[in-house]
Amino acid sequence: MSTSNPSFPQMSKVFDTFIEKGVTTELLQDDLLGRAILADVAEATVAGTIPSSRDEFRKSLGLDPLELPKPVYLRQLYVGEEIIIGPTDGTRTIAQAKDVFTGGIDSNFANLSLDVTAQPTGEIAVAVNENISNGEFSQIFGSVGYPQTRPGFTQHQIIEFCVKHKDRLRQGGYGTFFPFQVNGKFYVAYVAVGTAGRLYVRVDQFSNDSVWNAKYQHRFVIPKLTVSLVHCAARVLFPDLSSSHQACGQFLPAPRIG
Repeated sequence: MSTSNPSFPQMSKVFDTFIEKGVTTELLQDDLLGRAILADVAEATVAGTIPSSRDEFRKSLGLDPLELPKPVYLRQLYVGEEIIIGPTDGTRTIAQAKDVFTGGIDSNFANLSLDVTAQPTGEIAVAVNENISNGEFSQIFGSVGYPQTRPGFTQHQIIEFCVKHKDRLRQGGYGTFFPFQVNGKFYVAYVAVGTAGRLYVRVDQFSNDSVWNAKYQHRFVIPKLTVSLVHCAARVLFPDLSSSHQACGQFLPAPRIG
């Protein structure tokens, strides 16, 4: 162990290192100084021999790995209100919904072979959220369990939402996002309210790694979980475990569990 006193530049650099590695000044004062290792840490910092990994650095000091809080990506809007999509027969597709999306329809709905009908669905409640932290689709939707434990929408349900709840879409040309899947592949429909209130819709791959900036307060719509939707999600994710071919959403409304 070094017996020399660290210089001011060394102290400044070591404190920066502690902050970078997640070691608070309180912990430094209460614990690390008591171990008389500050000088050694300062020398290692200046020499460039400090472990680059935060966890390895903390381990070298006898500290547990730092558990950072998980980011919160979404904040629910219209809390306390019931936003319902009624039953659909699954026959409407976005590519053909020119009467709804009068501002334009992305040609990729046809180019990606997404002009596919779906099974009938029952009435469902949905949650409208705005993003409050920057993130990709997988991070934002994943934070609320999609697609792992929460199903998305059919295209017919997305159309119904845009017709019945147009006032809940993000205004000003910014996006409202709806997750859906076709033939086992995951997509996101992006709906924007344009000039004179006309709706434009485009499609993105769910795997798109673009980062959606929270300052624009984009909206993300997801089904609220019910007992029936949990079973639906299980059949979507694990089709071989069920012999039932009943369409997701044909169940009667069930008590909400999340």
